[in-house]
Amino acid sequence: MKHSTLLNTSIGDYRLVDFLGAGGMGEVYRAVHTKLGRVVAIKVLTQAGQNSDFAERFLNEARIQARLQHENIATLYDFLQYRGWPCIIMEYVDGHSLDERIQKLGRLPLSEAIYIFQAVV
Repeated sequence: MKHSTLLNTSIGDYRLVDFLGAGGMGEVYRAVHTKLGRVVAIKVLTQAGQNSDFAERFLNEARIQARLQHENIATLYDFLQYRGWPCIIMEYVDGHSLDERIQKLGRLPLSEAIYIFQAVV
């Protein structure tokens, strides 16, 4: 699955409007709920990773995220399938990822790492 092929398509009531990035298990898009106008992030399990082990890990990720309620963790809204691809619908958080920050700096200063850790725990 190439990310450009999903842009401007719909997954359920969500229209994919921007490719945000890719990780080890899936690709992430910014999307808009077509009826409510809510902006969300949608993580789609990539076709290359679609074996039973990856699919189970992806579902477990969704289950864990659904139980977490914290101001510094994106809220999970839904879990669904699109053309057989598992999808996580979650809160869209504008800004840079921790990974991008680490890539830019090479290594976080200890004080910043402690601050981030304390904000999540």
